[in-house]
Amino acid sequence: MTFGRLARPILTAVAALLLASWAGAQTVDVTLSWAAPADGAPVDHYVVYWSIDGADFRKVVESEQTAIVIPCEAGSTYLFRVSGVSEYGLEGVVSETSDPVEILEGQQSEGAPPSAPALRPNYPNPFNPETTIRYGIPVTASAAAGARLEIYDMRGVCVRRLPVNATPGWHEVVWNGRDDLGQEQASGQYFVRLLTSSETSVWKMTMVK
Repeated sequence: MTFGRLARPILTAVAALLLASWAGAQTVDVTLSWAAPADGAPVDHYVVYWSIDGADFRKVVESEQTAIVIPCEAGSTYLFRVSGVSEYGLEGVVSETSDPVEILEGQQSEGAPPSAPALRPNYPNPFNPETTIRYGIPVTASAAAGARLEIYDMRGVCVRRLPVNATPGWHEVVWNGRDDLGQEQASGQYFVRLLTSSETSVWKMTMVK
């Protein structure tokens, strides 16, 4: 008995989620929804898994519905996956991973400069071939000095150095999937790194063509 693969879970109401976190909420409700598999055996219920701050996926909850609300703690980044279970207890193929959602902590709004250099999840992710990278520069001059935003491939080779706006605040820059010489890069995983004098932030990206 087999199941069709579930589609990528979708996080909804993200804007409300982030606004709640800016207001100082310590726990924020994340709405997760997905579509039932189009083929294979009927699904009796679903199992939801999550990964917090890059840790291994673990089971969170079971649900008979295809949409649930999960409380998440502020200050962490979450990824979700879902699988279907038949009436005989057989679990199907686990879905692809959801897009990441970062629950911001404290009163700080993204309209104001961050207290420390910060890198937000790129969007879209996966992408083809362009993606937008959002980063924050603090007011502290020493932290912003010499800030670099770089793209690395899986071999650890820096393929692109992106321009950095060192003005305190939040900024966006688009990577077009090309290296510093203008050559198109292959499909696969890449890492964006924000490097300043005070700290380094890294985020994983996936280019799919």
